[in-house]
Amino acid sequence: MRRVELTNAERIEIINHHSEMRISNKALSVWASAKLGKSISEMTISRLLKRKDALLRSTGAKTKKRFKSRHGIFVHVRHGESGSAEITEEVLDRIEGLKALISGYDP
Repeated sequence: MRRVELTNAERIEIINHHSEMRISNKALSVWASAKLGKSISEMTISRLLKRKDALLRSTGAKTKKRFKSRHGIFVHVRHGESGSAEITEEVLDRIEGLKALISGYDP
């Protein structure tokens, strides 16, 4: 039997059909072969369903990565942002002063 290549979209379509219909691998193989126009064996269906969680997870991560790249969404850690600041007496005094200053304001 000749090897058949499936795209991720075709794999997801087969997985979704199996989730909706809850049919046997043989029946799913017949359905997928008719729907996609490719000869898909029961073994291919079995292997696909075995690794469906990993496939769905990786497809979601790739989609998210492409979306961020397309829209220019990046996270850059700037100098001084990653570490925690040392809290000294001077900092505590400034915090108390700010609390006293804003206590008179009514939101």
